[in-house]
Amino acid sequence: MAKKMNKELMEFKDSVPLIRALCNPGLQDRHINLIFMEMNIPKDVYKLEDMSISDLKKFDVYKFKGELDDISDRASKEFTNKNVMAKMKEEWELLSFDCKMLPGKESFILNGEAVELIQAALDDHIIKA
Repeated sequence: MAKKMNKELMEFKDSVPLIRALCNPGLQDRHINLIFMEMNIPKDVYKLEDMSISDLKKFDVYKFKGELDDISDRASKEFTNKNVMAKMKEEWELLSFDCKMLPGKESFILNGEAVELIQAALDDHIIKA
């Protein structure tokens, strides 16, 4: 019984990197289409979320481990960038552009404190981008 359990665990252990790559929250339809194209899986017949490891083994999924890792890594980076950009946008919406009138003129300038806050946010976001 122990030998059988050990064999099954070792087989599952080999599947963990693939499971991690295929369960990536950053995977979008275009990434899944790339995965199916790499593996020559007809995308109109299968849905990734409905496939089991056994189904993937039929398509010799282990042969495509490198390609799947690359696609999953790109999806993760895109997902991270998208989240960072959303956070930056949210931070800009909170900034206040306070203006004050120039004495003796009919024009306005940004208030000193607003300029510093805006410059700090801009510098921070340039580095992040």
